[in-house]
Amino acid sequence: MTKPPYLTWHTQGRHVLYDDYTGTWRVEGSLPVSDRPLTLLGTYGSVSDQDDGNAIDLSRNNLLIRGDNLLALNALLPTLEEKVDLVYIDPPFNTGRNSGQYADNLDHGLWLSMFAERAELAKKFLRPGGVFSAHLNTVEQPYARVILDELFGRDRLISQVSWQRAPDRTLLGQGSSILNDCLEYILIYSNGTLRNDLPQAVKEQPLSWTTLRSYSRLIRISEERDKVSEFIDSSGNKVTIYKHDWFSMEPAGLDNLRQAFYQSWRVMAPFFSQLSRLTNQQRESTFQQQLLARMPEKDCLYSADFIQPKGKYKGPRTRYYLNNQVVLFLRDVAELRGYRAVRISDMSNLWTHDEVPVTGIAKEGGVALKRGKKPERLLMRIIDTFSLEGDLVVDCFAGSGTTGAVAHKLKRRWVMVEANEESFAMCQKRMKAVIDGKDKSGVTRAADWKGGGGFRTLRV
Repeated sequence: MTKPPYLTWHTQGRHVLYDDYTGTWRVEGSLPVSDRPLTLLGTYGSVSDQDDGNAIDLSRNNLLIRGDNLLALNALLPTLEEKVDLVYIDPPFNTGRNSGQYADNLDHGLWLSMFAERAELAKKFLRPGGVFSAHLNTVEQPYARVILDELFGRDRLISQVSWQRAPDRTLLGQGSSILNDCLEYILIYSNGTLRNDLPQAVKEQPLSWTTLRSYSRLIRISEERDKVSEFIDSSGNKVTIYKHDWFSMEPAGLDNLRQAFYQSWRVMAPFFSQLSRLTNQQRESTFQQQLLARMPEKDCLYSADFIQPKGKYKGPRTRYYLNNQVVLFLRDVAELRGYRAVRISDMSNLWTHDEVPVTGIAKEGGVALKRGKKPERLLMRIIDTFSLEGDLVVDCFAGSGTTGAVAHKLKRRWVMVEANEESFAMCQKRMKAVIDGKDKSGVTRAADWKGGGGFRTLRV
């Protein structure tokens, strides 16, 4: 068997630790990293009452840990090995600039050693099928991907997400590059076969006028229907075709649709579920052609009950047909939120600035972290997609605490590690506001978060 490509570098296999006094990373070739205890600093809010003195039940509490993450992860490993559902890390990008709390101009070999050892250790925390994600930019992303391919297996790459962090630059912009570097990347891997209890990932965005205008017919369908045909499909499931007693289809009216789109759905809301359009069925779909062949009458509405074998609509399904065309409903691709319509579509690996903007996040959580701060909406998308309520999320480059804040609001358990004293203080401040219900920013409203819970602070 051919060995896949792998990297070698001059500091490979040596420990790289963060020096809080100098704000830089250093090589510690022989320093033991597995025997450092965790000391309890304090608690905030409601925490587990199963602790006995300093014998902290690490598996039951949200934890904010001060210290180098390599040392902290080693201290946590005996308790949390194979118990974590999602790891998200946002390490220094190695851009060559010294901005924020971290020196961001590491020797390339030091960066690789720092990243590789922490990724390898993080993998040990993941449950089988758990998810590892690493947030990077173009500087080190290609090298990180080779390291992670070797660590998790190339076939365990779930996706490489491209996030448009910065909006398009205008001609008046002050960019120093011939091309505007506006993308960051999130490498996402599963620890073995991906867990099968995660729902299909979808995204919401405002319903466009082009989409709404295409669903310009109102259809009304009788509940009474008569069976006209029945057969067994290729998977052995029963398919039943019905003819409806009556139906009506009439224009919704462009003026009504414009009022709904540009003003409010107040008038059209009662008719939302009836908005529809007709489309031709692809001839390549043998199953759908089988259905249409059993629906010969013109201007007669048919419906078919069958089992969808896979995809978004997997399971029992009913579809409607008219004049050898399929009836599609706006309600299948959009939802009404109050008097506002949003488009629901499958999540892709391109996350635009319009979907996940960085504009306006400076005050999120009541803390400031220049350049390195991530939007709560970004973490919400990651945590919502790759974990469930009650799951455990770990971030060992906590920064300003965005991961913990979003995980808490989404009712996940969390562990964050931060080496820098200033950033650690930010995390404490932010998490206290979340627990007290005083943080109204970020995804608080979307998560319907009111406050509650607690956490423990520890130090390596």
